[in-house]
Amino acid sequence: MRIILYILLLICFPVFTVGQETLLVEKIGKSSKYYYHIGDKIKIRTCISKTIIKGEITSIRDSSISVRFINNIDIDLNDITCVYKRYRFLRKFGIRSCEFGAGIFLVMVFNNLIKGSAAFNEYVFIVSGSFLTAGLISLALSERHCKIGNKWKLKILNGDLR
Repeated sequence: MRIILYILLLICFPVFTVGQETLLVEKIGKSSKYYYHIGDKIKIRTCISKTIIKGEITSIRDSSISVRFINNIDIDLNDITCVYKRYRFLRKFGIRSCEFGAGIFLVMVFNNLIKGSAAFNEYVFIVSGSFLTAGLISLALSERHCKIGNKWKLKILNGDLR
């Protein structure tokens, strides 16, 4: 009885499932691939209007996508010139490092004022500056631009199981 139930589930499951469309950004000849689904955040530069659109993907169709910027904007795949891949860990690390660098700067200056020594000495700038520098470098490396053209391609993958 269980075997019949499993066979019926395997036969009927693909009929009732709806595939999720996926936007694929891949580098030709390499294994670099980035997948975007409905609800993911994306940052795109367009060709015709030369603007950068950053928002949430609301729908993916055969030759265009919709992004919620202020309102829903339909963007044709041929109009996209660059897709920015964002690395969340590097961005969070950069923000936290900058915050810690600014905080340690204030604490060290306040400590020097309480002790009666010079408020700004070389150690204040070395310690806080190193954290600020690490944060700014991490923020600069937290985004990778993929120029659509000869090396990077955009594809729409249809995941229907029918």
